[in-house]
Amino acid sequence: MTKNLDNIKLYGGEDSAVLFAFKGAGFTLPQGLDDPIDTKFQDLGWLNEDGVDIEVSVDSGEIVAWQGGTSVIFPVTGSSKAFNFTAMEDTPLVAKMFYGASDPIAAGDGVARINLPGSMTAIEGAAIVKTVAFDVTKYYVAPLVSVTDRGTVGHKNSDPTTHQMKLAIRGDAYVITNHPAYVEAVEAGAGE
Repeated sequence: MTKNLDNIKLYGGEDSAVLFAFKGAGFTLPQGLDDPIDTKFQDLGWLNEDGVDIEVSVDSGEIVAWQGGTSVIFPVTGSSKAFNFTAMEDTPLVAKMFYGASDPIAAGDGVARINLPGSMTAIEGAAIVKTVAFDVTKYYVAPLVSVTDRGTVGHKNSDPTTHQMKLAIRGDAYVITNHPAYVEAVEAGAGE
């Protein structure tokens, strides 16, 4: 394989998004880029300039042979994948994911209230991270995620109030893309 500058992409076009659907909502996952995204998936809106990090962590052990103390095997003892991002918009969806909040209810004329649970419960669903670099689109599709780590929510007059979250991917996930390098690999018979 030769070097190809066209394979270097800057993702984060305006159509990029993190979409989330709560577990049990009866959603359909996309199998291609032409498939409409199920309306049960809600867009988290604007994300901060750091975008979405896709974290892959692999823990491994080390088996050392008696002869010479040579390392002979490195078994995988644990692995995880996650989406990390910071939502800039303060919406009911973000509050439900971040705090485990209730749906908004009326609290007077022109006033809404959300209830925050005393004890956090697992917040689960599915996620689609749509990344766009001009004419190249990638969907990272995770059929089951759990909202795990959350950051501190600041209220300052110098920075926007944001909600930092980690969506831990549980089980398998997949990527759908029209990236030419992947399409060319399929046309050349890769994966057969």
